[in-house]
Amino acid sequence: MTAPELEGPVSMTDIVESGEPSAPAVRRARPVRLAGVCALVGAIVAVAVLLVAGWRAMPVNRYEVLVFLDAEATAEQRETIRVALNDLPYKQNARPRTKAESRAEVKKLYAAAGDSLPETASPESVAESLMVRTSGRAFDCSPLAAVTGLPGVANLLVNEYRKGRHLSSIAC
Repeated sequence: MTAPELEGPVSMTDIVESGEPSAPAVRRARPVRLAGVCALVGAIVAVAVLLVAGWRAMPVNRYEVLVFLDAEATAEQRETIRVALNDLPYKQNARPRTKAESRAEVKKLYAAAGDSLPETASPESVAESLMVRTSGRAFDCSPLAAVTGLPGVANLLVNEYRKGRHLSSIAC
């Protein structure tokens, strides 16, 4: 298509009426490109801030599952409890703890907390127990339901440790 020749002074109305092609449209891609670059820079800055500010994976804790036995628990009941503990999804098998070992652990826990051992924690009052150790980011008490109802189980306690320090006790 050729543009018609216009003679003399030319006004805008003459150009529009003559059918002359208009100037090319201004490209609008620049603001879209700028928004994309800003979003990418913002995401990089956000990740960097999270990493510097302390966003990290949860630590792995160690857990000791203690099943305290009734004083009148029979050898058969103790074996049933031990087998039930070994069937749980923990990394270690259950090992028995004598009254002396249990009392030494109680003393250690009280000393770590800065408390004195109560008079009620006599050698006769501390029960024998079975212990299983495991580790993980969190502890799920639901598998222990198979053990809590067994005859011969007096109590069940889970101690949580991180880097060798006692953090808490969980009652399941």
